[in-house]
Amino acid sequence: MNLLVKIEQKIEEIREKPEHIRVHYIYGIIAVFMIFVVALWFFSFFTNTNTKENDAISKLNAQKIINDFQTQKKSLQDIESAAKNSINNSNNISPQTNAGTNPVPTN
Repeated sequence: MNLLVKIEQKIEEIREKPEHIRVHYIYGIIAVFMIFVVALWFFSFFTNTNTKENDAISKLNAQKIINDFQTQKKSLQDIESAAKNSINNSNNISPQTNAGTNPVPTN
């Protein structure tokens, strides 16, 4: 509460001064707030700039991931075709029997 009393006393002192002095106080207060606003503006500007750079990096990383997945897709397709060929080849080979054993089942 002591701070509020001091502020009220300062306001009363300023009210008692001539108008041209009060205008100087107003200009001073406006200057302080404008410096504060401009500082916030610069801060937000640089934050947005960093965000845009991070977005560009993220897009590059996303493109790299997509390329990696495409490479893996091709590899899996090769493995799939090799497995199908292997199954087809094993189906084409007649089951061999040994003396006294059952033939190898083919599925």
